[in-house]
Amino acid sequence: MPVDGVRRSLELDVLRFLAVALVLIQHFWIPGDAPSWLKPLMQVLGRGGWVGVELFFVLSGFLISGLLFSEYRRFGTIKAARFLARRAFKIYPAFYAFIVFWILVALRAGLPVPWDKVLSEVLFLQNFREGWRPHTWSLGVEEQFYIGFTLLAWWTVRRRLGSADPFGWFPKWSLLVGLLLLGLRLAWGWDGGLMRVDALLCGVLLAYAYQFHREILEGWVKRRRLLLVGIMVAGLVLPFTVDKKQWTRVEEAVGHPGIYLGFGAMLLLCVCMKPLSAGWGAVICRPFSLIGVWSYSIYLWHWDVMLLAYRFFGKESHWLLQYTFYFVGSICLGVFMAQLVECPALKLRDRLFPSRTSNAVSTILRNPSSGPVRPRD
Repeated sequence: MPVDGVRRSLELDVLRFLAVALVLIQHFWIPGDAPSWLKPLMQVLGRGGWVGVELFFVLSGFLISGLLFSEYRRFGTIKAARFLARRAFKIYPAFYAFIVFWILVALRAGLPVPWDKVLSEVLFLQNFREGWRPHTWSLGVEEQFYIGFTLLAWWTVRRRLGSADPFGWFPKWSLLVGLLLLGLRLAWGWDGGLMRVDALLCGVLLAYAYQFHREILEGWVKRRRLLLVGIMVAGLVLPFTVDKKQWTRVEEAVGHPGIYLGFGAMLLLCVCMKPLSAGWGAVICRPFSLIGVWSYSIYLWHWDVMLLAYRFFGKESHWLLQYTFYFVGSICLGVFMAQLVECPALKLRDRLFPSRTSNAVSTILRNPSSGPVRPRD
């Protein structure tokens, strides 16, 4: 059922769960006493778990641009300042609470605080300058995208006011950006800064097609679903079979596009086919979707839960104890911090900056999901 007028998509929340689960697995070690049947599986997942971040990028591109496209389709305008203010209430309170907490912990323990790295964190420049926490670089990429794409969409609407589809130029230019980044990876093997923007643009392209050409897209997906499954599998084979540190320049160049195209195919199947929303699929996937709802806070805090697991248990403790502490601890702490910080901030946001599209995510996907009080996009 909706929460404060906001409906969620079961499929998108399951994809969020998949993304954060892959990241958690990739960042954890394999205990020496883990059973023989489990070690090969954890090795494969650990080798390719970093692609969970790529899935987050595709999802972010799809959801953020989809909200902006939907706003334009409803009102003929985009209020960039309001939109960015709403994003700020979603992202900043939880993140700055996380940073402030660790500053206080460091000061309390008499440890030096690397203020230059803290500055990179608070300005969301972690993908250009080293941040304090090793996993927050992706938040810098996403925040720069939120601001940049919102302003670009606003400018496009201003230039083409009254057009039924002012974003018609976008697919061609996105392809050019993708080819440019492909060339840069081939030439230098560069993978820093804004080099992941093509994964975000993949999500934007899917949102554009879904918002402005939905019937055509849904019909195509239903006819080509086996092709999309093939693209999904082919795009995700490389990261799970070859350690990224051993990738050649060619593998680096084609590997990243393959990953986001694979996840793009997965996203299309989810939003157009809705395979999880009926019958036993909905029942089985509901617990995973509930974890996906809290993926932002879980992602923020999981690294430090991992450090605690290592400090308290080390690699000599029973494997089940290590896994339980890390995975359950990351989820529980993430949910707790979301309820403590995220949800109050979002309630304040909705009072100060009510959404122009009252059904928020349901303007992209009309598929209600019931549950407790949840953070919203």
